[in-house]
Amino acid sequence: MNRRDVLGGGAAACIATTMPGLARAGAAHGCYRAQPGEVRCQVGFPDAPFIDPQDCRSSCWANCLAYVLTGYGMSVSAGSVLWHMRRTGACGRDNDAARLMAATGGWVDDTGRSFLVTARRLGDLAAETPSQEAFAPLVEALSARPLIVGSAGHSMVLTEMSYVDAPGRPMRPETLTLRDPWTGTANLRHLAPAEAPERLFAVDIRIRRM
Repeated sequence: MNRRDVLGGGAAACIATTMPGLARAGAAHGCYRAQPGEVRCQVGFPDAPFIDPQDCRSSCWANCLAYVLTGYGMSVSAGSVLWHMRRTGACGRDNDAARLMAATGGWVDDTGRSFLVTARRLGDLAAETPSQEAFAPLVEALSARPLIVGSAGHSMVLTEMSYVDAPGRPMRPETLTLRDPWTGTANLRHLAPAEAPERLFAVDIRIRRM
């Protein structure tokens, strides 16, 4: 796969989200070349939901999942997520990625509407990406919808990313724009490479109404 294929794959992903029966995540999204050697991917919901603040850092995954499901048009709160996932809400260290992957299955929102959630683990966002093939699925997904990313005990929603794409240089993330529910940080964060964790998991959440 060449570099043009990685960028082109994002456009294909955008088209795929408009297929009948599949919930549409964003009204305006995609990847574009911001400047020589840099590609930027931006995504958002038509009506961006408010991400509720969370005092417990290790429970941020529930707020992030509620944010994404609300963006898809469902009525789901962080409390509803914890109840559905049979979590007590007690503040303690958690395996965020495992919790999010366990969200796959049938759900009923707060108004009684049924829907199916599919959670897909993507390659990690790392300071140095091992290959274009490993990076491509993440770029394709982010070109179409927000992703939940994070490290153990702290999840956030990724809505924008710029990455290096230049001959002779490894493809790697640069600036990340994140919605962070933890009250210990700003709700909307812009992280430069030096500020971002060395590695972040990435989970792609999609729904289908039943």
